[in-house]
Amino acid sequence: MTRVLILHERFAPDTGGGGEYVALERARSLIEAGCDVQVLCAGDPRLTCWGPVPTRRFAIPRQAMMVLLPQAVAAARRADIVHAFTFHAAPLALLAARIARRPVICEQLGLFGPAWRQMRPGPAGRIMARLERWQMRLAFDHHLFLSPASRDLARSLGFRGASSIVAPGIDAPVTQPSPKAPDAPVLFAGKLDRRKGFDRLCAVAEALSDTRFEAVGWSDGPRPAAPPNVTVIEGRGAVYRAALARASVLFMPSRAETFGLVIYEAMAAGCSIVSTVPAEFHGARLDPWDAGVAIAAIRARVADPALARREGHLNRALAATLSWQASSDAVLAIYRTLLSAPKLEGQAHEQR
Repeated sequence: MTRVLILHERFAPDTGGGGEYVALERARSLIEAGCDVQVLCAGDPRLTCWGPVPTRRFAIPRQAMMVLLPQAVAAARRADIVHAFTFHAAPLALLAARIARRPVICEQLGLFGPAWRQMRPGPAGRIMARLERWQMRLAFDHHLFLSPASRDLARSLGFRGASSIVAPGIDAPVTQPSPKAPDAPVLFAGKLDRRKGFDRLCAVAEALSDTRFEAVGWSDGPRPAAPPNVTVIEGRGAVYRAALARASVLFMPSRAETFGLVIYEAMAAGCSIVSTVPAEFHGARLDPWDAGVAIAAIRARVADPALARREGHLNRALAATLSWQASSDAVLAIYRTLLSAPKLEGQAHEQR
């Protein structure tokens, strides 16, 4: 039995977006594959598990994960391998693994590159971009990227380490396809912020005043006022699933994505896709971003529901190839390679 220590800045039910979904499902799929998994993260210490996943949480800000070095080293010594996720827990995981002499991998949940300066104008964006470049140079034994585009961006930032592309799975019960109404809305889903392109959505919707849009998600602060033809629905879970079932077209004008989980969930739900995300889908790829092209692409699919249905049918077939079992099998193969490599001095330890 492989013992895995997962280090992340937060863990379900705490969430900041799709990254925590990936971390949760990664842990679940490893447990289903027979691994002994322990999660160490920031959060409420009274919460010692989430579903089948045991957690050890500490009441600290997630930005202060490095203060947990003694606890992380002790946990790493009880594990065979350390599995980290970006952002704030990654340096902690690397240092703890090196002290404990365990192999360590890092799964890249977020990677934004030049988009930092658009998302956070001024000094904050420049600082985050520099920190990201620094993290891409950390000497993990292996890096996992969720998509080829994410790894290409990492290499442009100076990444040169060993790596694999391991796509996450799609939870099919969440995204069962359903018949689309002739007047089905165009859907925007995710955080209602600049990175996800909420401002772009508002501008496009204003130009398409006779088209119905729904924006389903959440926000951490003030957001631009939406045009009258955009219904903003704050929520996740069942609210999001119901929106997927209604929509015929997903519009995602994100400025930066490592994978674009919403894209694939919408594909599984039978939606046509109009997006900037560098993923494989049927619909319209907006690269580079052009509001006029976006307006024309949405207008064409609203005017021709049969086109949206055909693209949605093809997208369902593409999304069906993504499963958590396949994703977990790929990660386990990387674990086996790292664990069979020559041990660091003092790394060998008893196996369960």
